[in-house]
Amino acid sequence: MNRSDVLGILAAMSLVGTATDGADAQTPAAAPGMRPQDVVAAQVAAVNAHDAASVTKWHAANATLTSLPSGQVMAAGSDAILALFTKFFGQMPQLQLKNDHQYVLKNVVVNHYVVSNGPGPELVSIYAVENDVIANEWVIFG
Repeated sequence: MNRSDVLGILAAMSLVGTATDGADAQTPAAAPGMRPQDVVAAQVAAVNAHDAASVTKWHAANATLTSLPSGQVMAAGSDAILALFTKFFGQMPQLQLKNDHQYVLKNVVVNHYVVSNGPGPELVSIYAVENDVIANEWVIFG
């Protein structure tokens, strides 16, 4: 990971608020039903199973997937997320993500993945989890 990748992560984290030990009005907590990292783990399991419908289910209806550092929105909303992952799985039928490192700051989960049979050898995803779904996701492709 290079300097621009780290800056992209920091920029994305600033978009979802800062994590503190106390209550923070800028950073809503995930619903008490699931821990944010469990929501993300379920979504990653759906990615590894190549189940585009389940991947979509783990995102909020109005969620966005944004590529960093460019800021390009890859998909916005359930229909676009479903179409994006259906396309990804068609292009990369053996894609697998292995979580190498994880950081959890309240409702924000940052995962560094080792990628097999995908767009590159690694990627970083930053997830903002609210109400047991991924509200927004930022991705840095390595």
